Amino acid sequence: MIQTKSASPGVWGFGLLLLFLCIETKAQQTLRHNDLVGLSPNADKNVQLLDSYLDDLMLGNFNRAESYLSPDYAEFGPGAGESMNVQQLTESWERAAHNRTEQNISNRSTISLKAKAGPEPGDWVMSRGIYNWRERKGGPLMSVPFQVTALVDKGKLKNAYLYYDRPSAQDRLGYSVLPSDQDPELYLIKKVIEDETNAWLQNDGKQMQSCWADLSYAAHTLTDDSGKAYVVTASEMSDMLLRLSTQKPNEAGMSFSNTRYDIRPNGNAAWVTFEQTFLRPNGDRYTNLESRYLEKIGGNWKIVHMTTLPKK
Repeated sequence: MIQTKSASPGVWGFGLLLLFLCIETKAQQTLRHNDLVGLSPNADKNVQLLDSYLDDLMLGNFNRAESYLSPDYAEFGPGAGESMNVQQLTESWERAAHNRTEQNISNRSTISLKAKAGPEPGDWVMSRGIYNWRERKGGPLMSVPFQVTALVDKGKLKNAYLYYDRPSAQDRLGYSVLPSDQDPELYLIKKVIEDETNAWLQNDGKQMQSCWADLSYAAHTLTDDSGKAYVVTASEMSDMLLRLSTQKPNEAGMSFSNTRYDIRPNGNAAWVTFEQTFLRPNGDRYTNLESRYLEKIGGNWKIVHMTTLPKK
């Protein structure tokens, strides 16, 4: 028979002590929600503080809006690594007020909590809603969901973290993100050329007219089905564009592609040649040799002259 030696009471006591300490340490590491967050006694004041700040930004009361911020206030977002101080923030909203009208916030909900632990303990206030505005000069009505979380210190907003979907807003306003190796001017020249063709396919005279320069020497040289060449003058083109919007689209389902671009910008003018192929829904296709002369007017490229020749 093999005999074993029983552990002494002292050994058992020491082992139980170690087990208790391990359990206690683990319990301290596993913090529950109520250990981290609680109600703030200043919740109502914090909610009013953030709401008042946002309201004054909408109304253009920038001096009063600034009075709600700590001198060392910093706002982070919406992108990683982006931040603004008080002066930069005020300048940003002043530019927005110059470029936008009808600014307001809808569907807003604001709450305040107290962070008991973590990297920045203290009172926090959070608001989410939809920021609405209209771009000036007949621009579109914009609506962008947002979320802002701010630390409150001594009755002022100290640090804020703002998030919203900036790319979707920029896309609606016509902005594009280009690869670093793509020339922005070449992109904008091609865009106005292709926008004009898309508008023609849809018989959208207003959009088509926005692609053309309002100049007396604007013209379109082309050939008809018999091969006879003629020129559409600026006044004739204006009448044609007014009529276009009252007609049905040219050929439903027709698409096009432009290839073999050769773009030669020279200051505020540009000469462009390319091939334009149209594809009908039945599979038929035809290609034109195209040229455009464009001028940059008011910072925007506009078509001044167009030549269209069938490729035989």
